Amino acid sequence: MSANIHKRKRRMNKLLKGSAVFIDTTAFSNANFNMDSPAFVSFADLCSSGTFQLLSTDITKAEIESGIRQQIAKLCEHIKGATEFASLLGAPKTESLSNLHLQLEPEKLAVRTSERIEQFFSKCNNAVIPIPDDAAAQVIQQFLDKRPPFDTNQKKAEFPDAFVLHLLASIARQSKSDIYVISSDDDFKRTCALESNLVCLRSLSQLLNLVQMDRATTAQIEQTIKENSKAIKELLSAILASLTLVTDLPGISVIKNAVKLDDILETLVISCEDQHAVVDFVCQVEIDAIFEVARAPEFVVGLDSHTEIRVVNITLEFNFAPKNPAVFEVTSTWTPTNLHV
Repeated sequence: MSANIHKRKRRMNKLLKGSAVFIDTTAFSNANFNMDSPAFVSFADLCSSGTFQLLSTDITKAEIESGIRQQIAKLCEHIKGATEFASLLGAPKTESLSNLHLQLEPEKLAVRTSERIEQFFSKCNNAVIPIPDDAAAQVIQQFLDKRPPFDTNQKKAEFPDAFVLHLLASIARQSKSDIYVISSDDDFKRTCALESNLVCLRSLSQLLNLVQMDRATTAQIEQTIKENSKAIKELLSAILASLTLVTDLPGISVIKNAVKLDDILETLVISCEDQHAVVDFVCQVEIDAIFEVARAPEFVVGLDSHTEIRVVNITLEFNFAPKNPAVFEVTSTWTPTNLHV
């Protein structure tokens, strides 16, 4: 398997170091397991055309399945909490309102989401790489030596990642070609930094941007973004202001929040067809929130403030005119529905 994974490819983009790509569970989770997001759709198209080869493991697929069910369970809990809160505010208590979280049918929703992800894997001609029998001894030695990903306080929790990273590093060395590892997990980043053939990128958008960078149209898109920077910042600010902060911590609820654009760190061109572009804006944002906290043992309710700097990705799809950078017509936006704090 490892000897053949790099043979299915067309002419390599000069900025790409390899064609094999592994997508960590964090990338699926960050996209809310929505395979209709522009980055996943564009990546699947590139796999179908032979530009990339998607690699995965049974460990990763099991983590994705677990992540889907956890996210759906959280969604149901949030809806249940919202309906109970609405009742406290005087909303009519009807059967449909009180049982709204049950009407979602979590099991059917999980199955449908899993099916969509399997369709994505199939379109990407996914190669599932088995974990070799000798991996256990080497991973345990990493654990004993406290080498990444075991150099944190959550050492035991990193065993699944360690097996996956060991496998990817082994394949990269055997094939003598780089593997792109898409993950926002710092453990993945630290481990990949020790391997010359593992290139860790925080998002699929960063990988897709490499595909687009040597195209002439990319310069035209960049000029359009520059010409319309004020309008873009205003739009991004409005989108961020509409986001809802949520927390999974018991006894804590967010009663007021503000999400403000601080800076645009990167603009990543995901795709460009004719005069239609998809660009991911990596935004540094400032989050200000007020929490209502019920403190034990008397459960006295108090208020706490919370401030943090966060990176949020917002994708804009827009039409542009190559000879007129003033033309900028947004057709759709993709953004997280809420932010966890």
